[in-house]
Amino acid sequence: MPRRLILLIGLVACGRIQPTDNDMEILDPIVNPSPSTFVDKLPPVSGTSKGGKGSGGGAASKFDFEYHDFSMTGVSRVGLTEPANTNNIANFEVSVAQGRVRLYFADPKKGYRYIEATPGQPARITGAMLRPPPGPAYYVLLEAVGSEASGVACHIWRKG
Repeated sequence: MPRRLILLIGLVACGRIQPTDNDMEILDPIVNPSPSTFVDKLPPVSGTSKGGKGSGGGAASKFDFEYHDFSMTGVSRVGLTEPANTNNIANFEVSVAQGRVRLYFADPKKGYRYIEATPGQPARITGAMLRPPPGPAYYVLLEAVGSEASGVACHIWRKG
C-alpha cells in the first residue's frame, strides 16, 4: 500500500501542468501577456513553410529557440525539446510582417489556447507546451490564418 501511494504522488507531481510560483520565478514570465483564446481542438497539421533562419537549443529545463523571416501557409508543428523531470511551461512570442499567425499551446485545465499576431502587433505569453500522448517531444503549432503569412518570427524560451 505505501508503494502505491508514493507512486501516485509521484505521478501527480510529474503530471502537473499548471505553473507554480517557483516555475514562474525560474521562467521570468512575460509581463503584460497578450490575450489568449480557448479552443477545444487543435487544427490539423497541414501546412508548409519556406525560407527563414533558426537558432537555439538547450535541455528540457533551459532552452531558447528563435525562428526568423519565414513564410508559411496552413498549420505547422514546431518541435521544441524532450521532456525530462520538469514541467512544460515556457515563454512564447510570435510576430508577422504580413498576414495573421496564431501560436497554439496547452490550456492548463483542458483544451488548448492560442495567441494571435498581426503586422505591428506581436503576441507574447507564458504557457504550457503541447505534448502528444505517445510522443517524445514538446511542441507548439503555428497557423497562418486565411492565407500565406510572411516575415514570421517565433521565439520560445525557458530560463531553467
